[in-house]
Amino acid sequence: MKRLCVVAVLSFACLCARGLFADEVVLTDGDRITGKIVEMTDGTLQVETAYAGAVSIKWDAVAQVSSDEPVKVKLATGETIEGTLRPGAAGALVAKSAAVGETQSIPLKNVTSLNAPPVPPAKWSGYVDIGSTYRTGNVEALNGRARLSMVRETKQDRMSAGAAWNYEESENVLTARNASAQLKYDYFPWERVYVYGATALETDEFKDLNLRTKLGVGMGRKFIVEPKRTLEGEAGVTYINDDYETATDEDSIALRLFGKYTHVLLDDLDFMQSLEVLPSVEDLEDVLLVSVTEFSTTLSARWSAVLTLLDEYDNTPSPGFKRNDFASILSLRYSF
Repeated sequence: MKRLCVVAVLSFACLCARGLFADEVVLTDGDRITGKIVEMTDGTLQVETAYAGAVSIKWDAVAQVSSDEPVKVKLATGETIEGTLRPGAAGALVAKSAAVGETQSIPLKNVTSLNAPPVPPAKWSGYVDIGSTYRTGNVEALNGRARLSMVRETKQDRMSAGAAWNYEESENVLTARNASAQLKYDYFPWERVYVYGATALETDEFKDLNLRTKLGVGMGRKFIVEPKRTLEGEAGVTYINDDYETATDEDSIALRLFGKYTHVLLDDLDFMQSLEVLPSVEDLEDVLLVSVTEFSTTLSARWSAVLTLLDEYDNTPSPGFKRNDFASILSLRYSF
């Protein structure tokens, strides 16, 4: 009697295991893998097996797929079909719709994912910096500054845009007026490595710069991705066209090296340092350099006070103008 009970229990367990791991994958070399289809994303099929745990299989090594439970099949056309799967003709599978019961033959090469998790929505973030001073008495002075930065991120790409404006006058005499705008797109073929394309426009009355245009491409990498620290660097080439007010216009091709480091120093104190170096391909001594150092302290959930140290260096400025410009800027920041 005891032997019969043991046999019955083992038989029931085998049936349960077979029910839990009833999907089958046949490979192009004839091997068969029985288990539970978890998902197929980025060209890799994940199968949970009773004998080896999770098994990863390259999708182009799969010849046939079958499943006892509905599977969400996404096609290259963007269409999604949900149903059980059966082997079809060579290089194809047959999906039986769980909703209407119709069957459809699908070439394996047209399948982009199985049971893919929902794509998270794009994440938007950014800030607006505002600063202004007006003084009267011994000195009459007025200045105003504004800066906007926006970033849109998904798992696959990142788009960033920004603009800045600065105006200063003293004793009714204009002492500074400049503006800039940037647009950059990063595509991540790998988790931490990306390729980018970027453009920027700059104008500065006190650098004789009517308009500077930059167009660049290159590659970047995230070296540190931690809750309190990040570090990424980029290398590429940039085309620079300088349209001057009085000097002769110039254009050149420059190498581009860029690095950005952020660190949460305290709960309410953040640090950021970025450095961009643009040496001309024709003459490495003809170099542009922009260094930005930033300290920000939290005032409330959305507001913070920001100290920015901006150092801009041009080794070959327009005749009569200095190579180096340095500014310390104190502003209020609203983050969103």
